[in-house]
Amino acid sequence: MRFTNRRSRNRGRPSDRPRNSFQIASSGLTVLALLVLPLICTAQLYLDRIAILSPPYGGYSPSHPIALTISPEDHLYLLDAQSATITRLTDHGEAIAQIGGPGSGSQQFSDPSDLNIYSGLDLFVADWGNDRIVRLNRRLVFLAEYRSADNTSPDLAFEQPLSVLQNARGDLFIADGGNDRVLKISADGEPLFSFGAYGDQKGSLFQPMRLESDPVAGVWVLDARGHTVHFDEFGGFVEEQPAELVGQARGLAISPEAVWVCSDSALWVWERVERTTQTFTLADLGLPNSALMMDLAWRADQLWLLDSRGSIYRFEIRAER
Repeated sequence: MRFTNRRSRNRGRPSDRPRNSFQIASSGLTVLALLVLPLICTAQLYLDRIAILSPPYGGYSPSHPIALTISPEDHLYLLDAQSATITRLTDHGEAIAQIGGPGSGSQQFSDPSDLNIYSGLDLFVADWGNDRIVRLNRRLVFLAEYRSADNTSPDLAFEQPLSVLQNARGDLFIADGGNDRVLKISADGEPLFSFGAYGDQKGSLFQPMRLESDPVAGVWVLDARGHTVHFDEFGGFVEEQPAELVGQARGLAISPEAVWVCSDSALWVWERVERTTQTFTLADLGLPNSALMMDLAWRADQLWLLDSRGSIYRFEIRAER
């Protein structure tokens, strides 16, 4: 099944267009524009739906699904905020394991907000209510937790983490919800620096809520305003692109060709080469009007979308000119 959207293009007023050969020949600039146009033709992104996974998963139905991440082996990890549980699924929706429940123990969470398994080996969970990052192995066995020590410098401490990301070097990036910034921690667990504090001249963040790795380099941040900001590995500002959203910003995914952001009822796409945007509605994607988009994940040219009922949609990304 194929989904696309209609994107308006500025064609100009009729009076602005050349009406005959004389007008075209009379302007060298116009001739140049006509010759170049085919070379910069804008690409259109298409989403071909491959599959839909629907609960219950092994007898379990999420009550408040909030986040989704995918391992390199295509195992899905579904986070339910209300039950404070994580469920590991196959790419066909078969439940393999589950961990969690409300609390502060090693296998419990309090208002968890996000999770990430970039390496495929370790799963990191932003345990918002317990002011910590929990590290599990891919089978959901507890390994460690990260908290800010009482004597940590204020500019290197975090609280109320909203998102977490591990990069290829093993470093951690934490969306520090208590201080509106991102904190980088080394693979050895040492806090290195923070960046993106609200009020900075460039790349300032307001309630950073999602972190995703760039396929080439750096990290992308989605904040509560719907702004997507790209930083390099050292916290240096690269670029910023506000998403045109309807409703609350929720999910972020980064693919080589585009930045993807979902809100309650729309999927916004920014094509990184042509620097143009597209918007997909619930109807465009084949979602029911009663559903809300909750989170996104990208893996190997495929986009995964989690909705508020716990259903997971799998799309193939295709670009055509």
